[in-house]
Amino acid sequence: MIRAVIVINTQGKPRITKFYDPQPVEKQQELIRDIFGVLCSRAENVSNFIQADAIFGPVGDKAGVQAFCNSILRICIRQL
Repeated sequence: MIRAVIVINTQGKPRITKFYDPQPVEKQQELIRDIFGVLCSRAENVSNFIQADAIFGPVGDKAGVQAFCNSILRICIRQL
């Protein structure tokens, strides 16, 4: 099940966010900040999937990351 679709630019500003799992706005903003922090700190040649239990919790969620035009990142969070 897809839990969220997030499009952010490389400066960390969210362009499109759609959360299919109801969450308060503060939690959504915290999730976006945490994901962007993980993306900025990883190498260029790693996988397009992020599995960070500190961000998503122990439920086994993964984020698929794809870059477009060197300026936009699309993130889809889904439960395994």
